[in-house]
Amino acid sequence: MRNSILIANLASFCIACPDSVELSKIQNNPDSTVVNPRPYSLDAKSDLSDVKYDPSVGLDAGYVERPDSGHKEICGVYSEAPRGECEIDLEWFVNFQEPFSRRFYDETLPCIEINYKPRIAKRVRHFQLDFFPRGQKAAEASECARDQGMFWDYATLLFANQGALDDLSLKQYALSLGLDTRLFNSCLDSGIKTSIFNTDNQDGINRGVQGIPTFFISGNGMTKTIEGAQPYNEFAKALNEVCD
Repeated sequence: MRNSILIANLASFCIACPDSVELSKIQNNPDSTVVNPRPYSLDAKSDLSDVKYDPSVGLDAGYVERPDSGHKEICGVYSEAPRGECEIDLEWFVNFQEPFSRRFYDETLPCIEINYKPRIAKRVRHFQLDFFPRGQKAAEASECARDQGMFWDYATLLFANQGALDDLSLKQYALSLGLDTRLFNSCLDSGIKTSIFNTDNQDGINRGVQGIPTFFISGNGMTKTIEGAQPYNEFAKALNEVCD
C-alpha cells in the first residue's frame, strides 16, 4: 500500500517538473559507462570559481553554468532578499537512484548554494523506494565515503551514474576519488551503515514523507515543507520566510 502511495506521489511530482521522465521509462542500464564530471563539491570554497553569476541582478537571482555540462540555467528571480540573519537547516530526504532527486542536485541546489551558503546547513536523509532498489546500497556507500570526508564528491558520482549502482561500481567510484578502498570496501561489505539508512527511512515515514525528494526547511522556530523537485523560486520563498 505504501509503495502505491509513493508511486502516485512521485508521479504527481513529475507534473510539477518540466521535461519530466515517465515512470515506465525509468530503469537501470547495465551497459552504462561511468560518468565522472568535474566534481561540484558543495563544501569546497573554490567551487564558485566554476559558476558564472551576475551579481548585478541581485543577491537572489542569476545564472549558473554547470562546470560539467556548460549549460546555463537560470536560478530564478525572487524580489526580496533574505532580511534575517538566522541559520537555516535544509533537510533533504533522498534516494540516489531516483531521477528527481538528481534534478534538485543538478539544477536547484547550486542556486541555493550561491545565494544562501553563509547561512544554510544541509542534511541529507535517506529514504527507500522499492522501485529504486539500489538506492539503499548507494546510500550506505555514501555514508562510507562520509567517513573519509568525501560525502558530497561521492554523491556527485552517484547522481551522475544512476544506472550503475551495483556494488562493483560503488567501489569503483571510491577508487576514482582516491579514497582508501580497503576501508571503504570493508565498510560497504559489512553493512555497518544499514542502521543509518534504516533510522533515516523510519524518521521520514514518521514525519509523513510519502515521496521523494521531500525537504524540511527550518529556521527561527519555523519549518516549511517542500515536496518534489520544485523550481528554485519555491525554495527561495521558503528560505526567506523562515529567515524573516
